[in-house]
Amino acid sequence: MLTVTECKNAKPSERPVKLFDDGGLHLLVLPSGVKSWRLPARAQNHCLRKCATPTESSSSRM
Repeated sequence: MLTVTECKNAKPSERPVKLFDDGGLHLLVLPSGVKSWRLPARAQNHCLRKCATPTESSSSRM
């Protein structure tokens, strides 16, 4: 289980970093420092990706 502290302390690196939570949900930390939640999904054998786009207020809270 991913904790709030782990999310806040996640630092950007040269490559995007995925921090996994339960059920496939993960926090993607981009080299620019942007953090966004992603949830992979499948529909008719096609891989889809649900993404919560970060906003100014949500990215400043992490």
